Amino acid sequence: MARPELLEKDPETRRMLAAHHSSPEDAGRDFARIKPKLAVYTHYTRPRRDDIPEVTIPEIISRTRAGYSGRLEAGEDLMSISIGNSVTVKRYGE
Repeated sequence: MARPELLEKDPETRRMLAAHHSSPEDAGRDFARIKPKLAVYTHYTRPRRDDIPEVTIPEIISRTRAGYSGRLEAGEDLMSISIGNSVTVKRYGE
């Protein structure tokens, strides 16, 4: 997941991401089609350059929301998710 300006300026990064990762917009469309109880990002590849910062988690969530309105979380280290009749998310330290 990268800022659009990085993808425009860096063809190698664009090729790497296209070959191995979904964009937030693609993920949003997939989530909308699949309709999970909870969609969770668990792995981020956020390339950057000195002149272009990495994309932020809130930006990824916002871009995903363009096509998906269901429950959505950005995974964090030591986060726990319980899935049964209901879905419970607990962040480390809560």
